[in-house]
Amino acid sequence: MLKHIISLYLSNASTLLKPLEQAWSTGEVDTIRTVSHTLKSRINQVGANALAELSREVENEARNNRYDVSGKIL
Repeated sequence: MLKHIISLYLSNASTLLKPLEQAWSTGEVDTIRTVSHTLKSRINQVGANALAELSREVENEARNNRYDVSGKIL
């Protein structure tokens, strides 16, 4: 059961990482915020709390428009 859950998570997460990377490279903070929020929720479901916290930080930074086009924190 655990193997199935992890496999499902990895499959779903990989479909979110590509749009996140693309949004990050173009500075689309709304997409960064939305995708990182979704990732955070899915990560929490599998109990990876430290990774969920990183996703939450990315979400909050994007919400506060603290990313520029290069994807670096301002």
